[in-house]
Amino acid sequence: MQEGKEESGAAAPPLLALNHVSRLCRNVKKSIDFYTKVLGFVLVERPPALDFDGAWLFNYGVGIHLVQSKDDDKLPSDSHHLDPMDNHISFQVYLHANCC
Repeated sequence: MQEGKEESGAAAPPLLALNHVSRLCRNVKKSIDFYTKVLGFVLVERPPALDFDGAWLFNYGVGIHLVQSKDDDKLPSDSHHLDPMDNHISFQVYLHANCC
């Protein structure tokens, strides 16, 4: 398949950027604290029509949508073990910054 072409032959719309990543979490408040205090994301307003617990954060040109999980079976059973084949996001950070 050629770049920019769907299998049907029609051109795909141009992709501009990654808009956001959505993550299920055990505790929205603790997740907000991590993303804002450790990684520098900023809490932004969510549309009032969303009738479930969650939060939207933004920085570095990327949005993160945190959603409170209602089903623990959808979350990793062992949060201390990272499975590289599981869904994840990865941030590259500058370790020598004067921030900490």
